Amino acid sequence: AKIANRGEGRRNRVKNYSKESVLRRWLLDSFGVEILRAGSGVLDVAGGKGELAWELLNLNQVPASVVEPRKLKFHSVERKWRNGIFWRNPIFHRYLHCPHDTGVEPRTPGHLRMLLTVGVVRWVASSRNPCVEQRVDDRAFEEACLKALELRWTRKGLSAHEDGEEEVDEDEHAQDTAELPETPGLPSSCDARELMLRSSVIVGLHPDQAAEFAIQLALLLQKPFAVVPCCVYSAEFPKRKLRRTGGPVRTYEELLEYLQDLDPRIQRANLDFEGKCTMLFMTASDALQEPSVDLVRSVFGHQPAPHESSD
Repeated sequence: AKIANRGEGRRNRVKNYSKESVLRRWLLDSFGVEILRAGSGVLDVAGGKGELAWELLNLNQVPASVVEPRKLKFHSVERKWRNGIFWRNPIFHRYLHCPHDTGVEPRTPGHLRMLLTVGVVRWVASSRNPCVEQRVDDRAFEEACLKALELRWTRKGLSAHEDGEEEVDEDEHAQDTAELPETPGLPSSCDARELMLRSSVIVGLHPDQAAEFAIQLALLLQKPFAVVPCCVYSAEFPKRKLRRTGGPVRTYEELLEYLQDLDPRIQRANLDFEGKCTMLFMTASDALQEPSVDLVRSVFGHQPAPHESSD
């Protein structure tokens, strides 16, 4: 990992472009490899290039899948794999579950090329939560898949493509439609839902607009999670209100407060890399509790709790 020298008397910090490795090591320390490997493995929401899922799968034999509207790119991590970069620093050897063998071809994590929306959260959780009266059909899933194919990274962020809109050229965000593989059709709704339902841990590293949806999904499915929010997107979520003041959510600190208020079991920690590094998480033991009625109502609208009358 690249280390930033922050000057005399200040602790050095891992640079932002090693943030996936930092979060992976935290997951291993905090949840343990056996929990991570359970079921269908880790679900990485808005996982960008897919590097966190790739590292979990290839370095730790943890099954991992990415919910991400863009094409995944593994050039950087595969180059590190071939050159033995992951094995160079003995300090990190305990976070590796395989030897360096250039004769072994790295595996590719699963990819659900779709958006995680509140509709998708309802669609997945409706088959699991006893407080929900009606099942949700597949339309939300199909719309999330189709909308993903229309998105581009622009200087305004991830948005539906419009003629004349300037796309970002940087490799991290650019999406050249000529590079996209042919899409044979939408992934199976049954397979996608089953993968999410059987996930071990839900993670999101700078998941943009999907941060709240990732936390909601984890709470409703009673899954442990670790989400590192980044941008506020106050214009896209004008109805968000702080419980403490009733005011709108406009700053990064207010976003963290709003998201942590979704459940009193949510904890906060700072990861050791540059930039937005505050993580909201829930432990595996805390996640076993049922979600609050308030959360169910906020996602589904009014639904009676098991002890309430359904008349």
